[in-house]
Amino acid sequence: MSTLSGALEKEQLFSLLSYLKLTAASGRLEVIYGQEDASIYFDGGEVVHAEAGVLLGQHAIRKVTAWAGGRFSFHSGERSPRSSIDTSLEGLAISIAVAEDENIRDFDQGIDLDRRARMVGQLEGEMTLSADELMFLPRLNGTSTLRQIGQALSWSEARTRQAAAALNGRGLLQVSKASANTISNEFTLKLREAYFNLLGPAGAFLYADVCRGLNVDLAQLPASRFSEVLRALADSIDDGGTRERFVQILVQLRGQYGI
Repeated sequence: MSTLSGALEKEQLFSLLSYLKLTAASGRLEVIYGQEDASIYFDGGEVVHAEAGVLLGQHAIRKVTAWAGGRFSFHSGERSPRSSIDTSLEGLAISIAVAEDENIRDFDQGIDLDRRARMVGQLEGEMTLSADELMFLPRLNGTSTLRQIGQALSWSEARTRQAAAALNGRGLLQVSKASANTISNEFTLKLREAYFNLLGPAGAFLYADVCRGLNVDLAQLPASRFSEVLRALADSIDDGGTRERFVQILVQLRGQYGI
């Protein structure tokens, strides 16, 4: 549930992050700028993870600080799918300031190679791509991960990251919301909400029973167990009509999140 939202002016990001720290917030800060978006996760007021496109951690926050504004909303209670930041907010601000002063362009080091990616946008004007970019771009089919594409080209991880970073900077690359190894936390929250809405008060108990029975935490759901969990949730619904509506919602969510 979003509890805080508004416009974000350029250079205001750390003021907002500081406010969330002072209030010991836990949840996900979403920032949207044009066609781009980023998520910054808090736990008890501390920043624990950030992602913006293919970028993770400090690299993702650096990208957001470069945006000329945007809109934000804070979704209280959403848990981070991983940890990519192990320093305080103050340390993070200093590191980013030093990086900007030194004009460090190492965003590629923060790229998550386990994300599926596809091509977006168009080649316009006098845009000139490098040989590596031209080899990489046609393989962005939405089903292969960046790592798999690099392996298919027999590239090192460094070369793969550089090509992905270049295409990301040109606005030609869009990645999935979650890595290929785990299911998006945002997706599982929407799934749980739909389940509760359909089953009413009993939904919370049935949902917990399914999770206990399978010994899974849907906030960290491995992709390898995804189908098993969905079948168990559907089978837990006795009424045929309600089960059918749940399956219809599930199909819509999978399409929305590209799962």
